[in-house]
Amino acid sequence: MMGEQTAIVAEVDMLAEIRDLLPHGETALYLVEITSCDNSEELTAIAMFPENPGHFPPPRLQVVRAADLIEAAAQAAGCLIGKRFGIRASNNDKMAVLTGVERAEFHGLVLPGEPIAISLTLFRFRLGGAMSVFKFRTEMTRENGRRVAEIGELTITVTPPKTDPS
Repeated sequence: MMGEQTAIVAEVDMLAEIRDLLPHGETALYLVEITSCDNSEELTAIAMFPENPGHFPPPRLQVVRAADLIEAAAQAAGCLIGKRFGIRASNNDKMAVLTGVERAEFHGLVLPGEPIAISLTLFRFRLGGAMSVFKFRTEMTRENGRRVAEIGELTITVTPPKTDPS
């Protein structure tokens, strides 16, 4: 019982850390765990995807959209940027935005509720006063290690948030 409570507390703490790093609401947050962030250029996380019955209405097989896989990779990148450079959604001083995806390949279907490991590596960045740009290589795998997606270059741009949409 005590070990179970400890695991629940650790899970709640991890989700709190992810929510501190990312501005996403409950329905748009796919990351459930950061499993490794040992150095400043690599991060591994676990993503889980809810069912989206509006995309492929029953009785069709429910699958995770490629756009959601890319979004989960962008969220993992946002966590790495936050951990390395101190850019956190809770600070409200900067906003990280997915601005580019190059050489994305998808290998098979991902089902809702299936845990997917995201491994990403920061391979280039440019820090600037008004804007910073970060580029990542990403691989996504099932629990058995089989690759479901890879992104050759995922670009995240960090800017001060705009309060006026015009």
